[in-house]
Amino acid sequence: MPMVPQAVKEELLKKPRNELTVSYLVSKISNTTKIQKDDHGHRKFDISTPEWDIRGKIHLKAGEYINTTDVDTTLGQLLLNRLLIEDYIEIAFENHYCNDVMDKKAFGKIMDRLAVMLMENKIQLNPNVVKFLQAFEFYGLMLCSALSPSFSPGVFSVNDEIRKRRDELFAKYGDKPSTVETIKIEDELTKEAHKLLKDDPGMTLFDSGSRGSFDDNYKMMSIMVGPVKNMATGNFDVVKNNYFDGIDRRDIPAIANTMVNGPYAKAVGTAEGGYLTKQFYAVYQSIAIDEPGTDCGSKGYMPVFLTPQNYSKYMWQYVVDGGRTVLLTDDNKSKYVNRAVKLRSPIGCLGKKLCNKCMGERFYKLTIENVGLTTSRLPNSIMNDSLKNFHKTKMSLATVDPDKLLID
Repeated sequence: MPMVPQAVKEELLKKPRNELTVSYLVSKISNTTKIQKDDHGHRKFDISTPEWDIRGKIHLKAGEYINTTDVDTTLGQLLLNRLLIEDYIEIAFENHYCNDVMDKKAFGKIMDRLAVMLMENKIQLNPNVVKFLQAFEFYGLMLCSALSPSFSPGVFSVNDEIRKRRDELFAKYGDKPSTVETIKIEDELTKEAHKLLKDDPGMTLFDSGSRGSFDDNYKMMSIMVGPVKNMATGNFDVVKNNYFDGIDRRDIPAIANTMVNGPYAKAVGTAEGGYLTKQFYAVYQSIAIDEPGTDCGSKGYMPVFLTPQNYSKYMWQYVVDGGRTVLLTDDNKSKYVNRAVKLRSPIGCLGKKLCNKCMGERFYKLTIENVGLTTSRLPNSIMNDSLKNFHKTKMSLATVDPDKLLID
């Protein structure tokens, strides 16, 4: 991508944030259309390209903006920082500048970071985090149509190359490939389709993670429906066609099964999850934490190997280190990550109530006394995963090591 003109960079840096209105931004970063008439009096659309390219490159020197070190970024990233990060949550970033592509995964990391900072009183909920969330919701809604069109001709049609390759693969494996072979076929086709459409504007909706699944929704609409569980036989029926091309008469029973399998999981899964939640409430409702500072004196501990991925799950719990109890925090993460620790756990608590040292500080920070009621998260998670089956039909293959299935 080319470098953004210096004049555009300076305008975006110097313009007060209250003047970065939606109408102003839309006029700069989005395609605009005007209805014109041709020589025969017929209407036509005159499409003008954006004045600013949000993918254009920008170099910011240390201190030129809120960044504390030099950073190579884009106009879109600079705009994101001006609207959402500046003066609100810039301290949440090492460089005081967010230079990540703002997809679902990146946004989740920001929210996790803010949650940790709030728990450790390193940032204010109001106005800092509140202002950030308000700006995110406002600009995310108002600029969505300018930045992320829902559909485009490319993602709303069947690609001829993909259709041809699909027919070749079915000729290779036969008209009735096995379930494993079918999954391999659709995985290859989906990967190739994503490569062909990577620069299509309509892919923004899929790649951002905000709505829809390319591996699921696009696959069924434009590539192939794939394997469908037949509850009567216990096997999988293979549907070669997609919904845009139309379904063969012989595939009607399989398509009917897709309409049954999803709603069944939604209806029955909700009932089973709701009943399981009530069972958890009945068993654990009387469990509560003791007063702050209490220690039952238990010598028991749970051995845990801490990694960068699981550290947040054990943060604000106590570990036994050299005969003394130490609280795991964000500040001492580097000391304990990638090593085995002796974790104080409620499992080994000897008190009538769960003591502070065994419980850690998380629930005290959240002012939750009746911790037994929070165990409903487990059946709720099971229920939510079941509900997702209503929208998810994609099957995946995984390699399983039998030696790791059981825990000694």
